[in-house]
Amino acid sequence: MAVIRRVSDLAQTRSRFERKAYSMRYFFHLEDGACIRDPRGEEFPDDAAALREAAVLARELSKAPVHADEWRVVVKNADGIRIGSVPLAPSAAAEGQDLPASIH
Repeated sequence: MAVIRRVSDLAQTRSRFERKAYSMRYFFHLEDGACIRDPRGEEFPDDAAALREAAVLARELSKAPVHADEWRVVVKNADGIRIGSVPLAPSAAAEGQDLPASIH
């Protein structure tokens, strides 16, 4: 019985290690001089996937009726390193246009 439990524990540890090895937590803060912080973040396989999610988030937030033109979705990894940012585009959303293609 102890051997089965040990194998099970080892498998769970390996599974947690593999998830950590292939993903990193990213945080999506909303900034316009001040900062609204994302306290939980989400896991993505790499920086590019996190930036794609930031673009989707910026597009959705751009549809909100009240926000400043300077707002951006800022992506930071679990180490606090800024990966990039995506500007919100309120006027483009109102006109049914796409967001700017640049991601900084």
